Amino acid sequence: MSGPENNTPTTTNLAMKVLIAGASGSIGGEILARLINRIEVTKIIALTRKPLPDLPSKVENILVPDFGDWETFGDEKWEKIRDADAMVWAIGTYDLNEAVNTRYPLAFQDAFAAHMPAPQQGKTSKFRFILLSGAFVEPDQSRKIGRAHV
Repeated sequence: MSGPENNTPTTTNLAMKVLIAGASGSIGGEILARLINRIEVTKIIALTRKPLPDLPSKVENILVPDFGDWETFGDEKWEKIRDADAMVWAIGTYDLNEAVNTRYPLAFQDAFAAHMPAPQQGKTSKFRFILLSGAFVEPDQSRKIGRAHV
């Protein structure tokens, strides 16, 4: 079994292409660093608004000027991401910004579903979408909430 202590891929996950939105943020950057070190992750597409510096060869950075508008993303960019195995969405806010926390990931999901290739014969794995959000998280982790200390 593959895991943090055993970085050996299993036969079911030998080569994964992973998309990550928000790789320039603190959480997304940490996830990117961990994905880079996973040998079963053979390709990473980092979707960011600004270019990422000094990336290893298995990481490609695609710029997305507006995460709420996928109509202008372009066919050549869709072609690069449409066969991904997984997506980590690490874009969010602490202030319950509805556009960023809700509309952006939903807009991506709708657009991505429209561009996904038809199921390939013999391929049994499904696309995995992981949404990480700061919504409802207390930024001050030393603050007491009710009786609980966070």
